[in-house]
Amino acid sequence: AFTDHLETEKMTDELRGLMQPLAIHNLQTLQGYAGLLENNGFAILSREDIGKEMGEQYRQSNIILENKFKNEVIRLLGQEIYQGTIDMFQMLVEAVEKGMASRGRIVAQKV
Repeated sequence: AFTDHLETEKMTDELRGLMQPLAIHNLQTLQGYAGLLENNGFAILSREDIGKEMGEQYRQSNIILENKFKNEVIRLLGQEIYQGTIDMFQMLVEAVEKGMASRGRIVAQKV
């Protein structure tokens, strides 16, 4: 079983570029991931889109980063990395809310 970020038909090139380093390099739809597994000898036991809470999870990550780790991240990595991370999480929150990104779970068995 695995979970990963999912591409949706609404995803922009800018968002795809942001998300590819977060996911398997070849970002796929839920159907696309299932197809990759099936083409490599796996039977799909279940697949589901579990992206509903994803936006809120990213929002909470931003809150934790801002409230608990801001000073340490800036001290260790600099203001630019800190702000880039905040901006990335916010962009992902907005993408999920607009249906441009999601997360999927697939359970498969090698046949």
